[in-house]
Amino acid sequence: MLKNSNSNLFKETVGKFIDDAKYDLIFMDGNGDCPSSNDACTDASYIANSGTIYIFIEKYSGSNLEDEALFLHEAIHAEIARYVYRFEQEEDPNIRARMFELLKYYREMEVAEEDINHPYMTLYYINPIASALRKLDDFKYPLEYYKSFAWDGLRDWDVSNLLEMEEAQEYTEYRTIVNEIQI
Repeated sequence: MLKNSNSNLFKETVGKFIDDAKYDLIFMDGNGDCPSSNDACTDASYIANSGTIYIFIEKYSGSNLEDEALFLHEAIHAEIARYVYRFEQEEDPNIRARMFELLKYYREMEVAEEDINHPYMTLYYINPIASALRKLDDFKYPLEYYKSFAWDGLRDWDVSNLLEMEEAQEYTEYRTIVNEIQI
């Protein structure tokens, strides 16, 4: 479903692997492969040897949009890992300066490696995830209705306080409305 939407975020994440023969992105059902999550995780530990990044899905929610949001979240992790690896190999002259600043800062703050991308994602990926989900849902509701899905897995990393309590409650109510039709 996500691939068929051909959203900008799909092109900027999963699409980067489709267009780059040196790297593979493989989605797999997890079997306890995610040490810090019950839902999903991204494993880039094989990128240096084979160019492969695995996304393990431990459990599906039963909601197409929730599952697609989870795929996009993990695909962002995978694309950041691919980009950082390419940069370290001096293959890519384009520099996402802010991303590297934040990665350096959070490494110095000893944030766990599997969570290091989350603060950056809260700054730059909430709207793209929500937009991709809205497109998947045939634009049935305004963008705000999809932001709760986009914040999944990122709420604890909102270091810039972008998500206010009132918004969080509002998004939860919107999520219920959207999911009534999805499930």
